[in-house]
Amino acid sequence: MKARPAKAPPIPAHPGVTVLEDEVVWDGRFPLQRVRFTYARFDGSQSGELVWELWRRHAGVAVLPYDPVADSVALIEQFRLPALAAGLDPIMVECPAGLQEIGEAPEQVAVRETLEETGLSPDRFELICRTMLMQGGCDETMHYYAARVRLPEPGAGGEYGLLDEHENTRVLVVPAEQAFAMLDANQNHECDGDGLPLVAAASPGAAATGMGVMPTELLYRDDAYAREATATVLAAGPEGVLLDRTPFYAQAGGQPGDAGWLRWEGGEMPVNKAVKGEADTVLHLPAEGAALPPVGATVTAALDWAPRHRHMRMHTALHLLCSLIPGAGVTGGQIGAERSRLDFDLAAPPTKEWLTERLNALVAEDHAVGERWISEAELDENPSLVRTLSVQPPRGAGRIRLVRIGAEDAPVDLQPCGGTHVRATAEIGRVEVTKLENKGKQNRRVYLVLAGE
Repeated sequence: MKARPAKAPPIPAHPGVTVLEDEVVWDGRFPLQRVRFTYARFDGSQSGELVWELWRRHAGVAVLPYDPVADSVALIEQFRLPALAAGLDPIMVECPAGLQEIGEAPEQVAVRETLEETGLSPDRFELICRTMLMQGGCDETMHYYAARVRLPEPGAGGEYGLLDEHENTRVLVVPAEQAFAMLDANQNHECDGDGLPLVAAASPGAAATGMGVMPTELLYRDDAYAREATATVLAAGPEGVLLDRTPFYAQAGGQPGDAGWLRWEGGEMPVNKAVKGEADTVLHLPAEGAALPPVGATVTAALDWAPRHRHMRMHTALHLLCSLIPGAGVTGGQIGAERSRLDFDLAAPPTKEWLTERLNALVAEDHAVGERWISEAELDENPSLVRTLSVQPPRGAGRIRLVRIGAEDAPVDLQPCGGTHVRATAEIGRVEVTKLENKGKQNRRVYLVLAGE
C-alpha cells in the first residue's frame, strides 16, 4: 500500500466534526484530498453530508525586505503561470516568498527565500501576521515578515533564483511610499499592471525603529542537560548573535549566562556569555575579535558544560537553602561556579553549622526536581509562592514556571523560577555554608560552596 504523502495527513479529530471518508485522490506536487464529512451547526444539530476537495499546500512564508535608512523596500518580478491562466500579465511584482517544508521553521524559510530570490541577508525580522490564503479549499497558511536590510539605490537590483528549479527573479528597489501607493492602487481595483499583489499590512517603518524577531526557543526549558543543538542564525553583529533556538541560558535571576561556542561549516565563534535581548530573545556575545556566523547559516550551539553544570548544582542548592529559612523574604542572590549566596530579610539566621548539616541531609535524600506551569491568575491567588522580594517572576506570557523539589503533594521547595537545575538533589553533591554576613538591620547574607571541589 502506498504511503500517504506527508503534506496530506488525515483530518485531525475535532469534537464537532465527523469524518466519514478521507482519501488522497491526487499525489502530485501538491496533494488533493477528498473528504466526506458532517459538522456541528450553531444550533447544535449535525449538518448533512458534504464532500469537499482539499488542496494540501501546508505553509508558506513571504518577506518584505525594508531599508529604514533609505526608506525603501525590495520587491521581485517573477513569471507566474496561474496569473496567465487568470488572464493577467504573467510577470508579477511581489514579495520574496517560498514554501515551508515539513519540520522546517518559518524563520528558516524567511532567511532562505530572501537570500535566494534577492541576494539580501536581513539582520532582523519582525512577524507581521499569519493568515490563511484560501480557507474554503486549501490548507495553506502564510507567515508574513518584515526584514531589515541594506539596499542599493532605487531601480533594478539584479537577477536571482535557483537555476536547478528554473527560477528567475529580478529585484526592484522601490521607495516605501511608492510601494504602498502601488498596493493602494491594487486594493482600489485600479491596477493597470503596476499594482502590487500583496496582502495589506502595516508599513514596516514602525517596526524598523525597534524591529524585533520571534522569541528565541529556550531548549534548556525542556532539557537542561542538552549540551548542544543546531540552530539558524537570524542576526549577527558586534552586539551579539541571535539564533532561532538555543541551549544557552541567558543571564538572569542571579544565574550567569552560559559560555560556549557557535560552530558552522568553515568557522567557529567563542561565546563569552549569553544575555537577554529584545522581545524575549537571547543574544550570544562573541569573544573579542571573533568571526561572526553568516545570517541564515546553520550552526551548532555548544555549551561550556563544566561551569553550566556547576551553576545547575548551585542553583538547586540555593532552593534547598531557601526551604530551610521559611517565611523570610529573599532580598538578593548570586549564583557562581565557585561560590553562591542568598540574602534574607531576617534578623537572626540559623548557624552555618546547622544549615550545612540540614542542607546535606536534603541532598542525601535525593529528592526529585521537577516543574509545572501555572497561570498568572493562579500566582496572584497564591502570592506566598514568591520568595524573592527584589525580583518578581516575569509576566506577560500568561503563565509562570514553578520549580518543585520533592513530592508534588508535600514539596521541600516550590517557587517560581526560570533557571536551570539538576534532576535530583543527590547530584548536587556535598555543600558547605562557609559564611554568614550582616548586610543591614534586617538583611543576612548566607554563602555556600560545593564542598571539597
